[in-house]
Amino acid sequence: MQQRFSIAIGVPFRLRQVEFFALSLLSANPAVTHKQISEALAIAPSNMVGIMAGLEDRDLVTRRANPADGRSFFWGLTISGQELVDRAGAAVARMESGALDKGEPERHDITRALDGLWSSEPPL
Repeated sequence: MQQRFSIAIGVPFRLRQVEFFALSLLSANPAVTHKQISEALAIAPSNMVGIMAGLEDRDLVTRRANPADGRSFFWGLTISGQELVDRAGAAVARMESGALDKGEPERHDITRALDGLWSSEPPL
């Protein structure tokens, strides 16, 4: 699945899987904290710092102060970030459809990952 992702999404959109998942999470949940993103993606908060900084450097995400807590902030997508996640999401759907049409073994992994990503509960 990683190779298929790299070919269909990674290279054309310059996104690693974790970056795509973070952008997709922000697309579905416009104001989430760093901790919420880390928990949803099951990635240590310290590791998310570099991931989110890279997305911020590319002007795909923005952060704003949390008015209820002066130490934390909310992440959100920029217009460029939303456009990218929309295009990459369409490519994922094509990739998933192709795998399902061919009956390839990876289809279960793809379907499970996407179902978990789009559901309201964090993926297992």
